[in-house]
Amino acid sequence: MIAPRLEVDLVKVEHNARELVTRLSAKGINVTGVTKAVLGDPSVAAALQRGGVVGVGDSRVENLTRMRSVGRTAPTTLIRTPMPSQVD
Repeated sequence: MIAPRLEVDLVKVEHNARELVTRLSAKGINVTGVTKAVLGDPSVAAALQRGGVVGVGDSRVENLTRMRSVGRTAPTTLIRTPMPSQVD
């Protein structure tokens, strides 16, 4: 069986993030980039940060931890309620 594969164009991710940040900041809205679809891939988080997002969000604690472990320092947001075992 062949595993699914997702190809991400980081230049386009950065460009799209920058466009959203530019358009929304004019209205006083801050943007948090969500890495849920890419399992918290640090390179995608970096592209979002280069695009100007104020932070990154993901639905899994381990994905946010993964980004931190490779030096991503943007504020992080868990975009769902944590499981009781993950509250600490």
